Amino acid sequence: MSSKPIVIALRSDYHNLSSKLQLLLKSFLNSEIRTKKIIIKINLCDARTPEVGAITHPLFLDALLQYLRSFCSNTEIYVVESDATVVLADEFIRWFGFEPILSRWNAQWINLSKINSIKKILNGLFFKEIELPEIFEDEFFFISLAKLKTNILTKISCVLKNQFGCLPKVEKNEYHPYIYKKHFG
Repeated sequence: MSSKPIVIALRSDYHNLSSKLQLLLKSFLNSEIRTKKIIIKINLCDARTPEVGAITHPLFLDALLQYLRSFCSNTEIYVVESDATVVLADEFIRWFGFEPILSRWNAQWINLSKINSIKKILNGLFFKEIELPEIFEDEFFFISLAKLKTNILTKISCVLKNQFGCLPKVEKNEYHPYIYKKHFG
């Protein structure tokens, strides 16, 4: 895998999404993935349908899983999200049509709010410790299938804000003010 950042933009619609996404993925995500576990963090931050652009569209997950299964047939793949103030992750996964996709590509759904967590000591700039789901304890390859969008609480965060959904607690909005805090020295 390349150590340099890669930015790729492709024009697509729902009809050619799978082929375009596969083309994009072949540019940087290839059979060099050597792990027993892949974790895909989708974005189910709201009860709006995928077509409005607020949440990960199931077609994106379908295309990603199809590609991963082409060379990771025996790898455990987990699709994850956690509950939040307006998110009932287990319901959303069913309501928005993700279950048949998970089944088709032998991927397991995990609600991160409902599995065991462990306390991690960070001694970071803003957080000294944090609770993380146990699934993140062992070696894994992580993919954030985030939406590129804005938010009234933050400006634009790209993939960073999607990572809040990895935390098992419901009240994650308390972390929004820290996205733009900068400290030098």
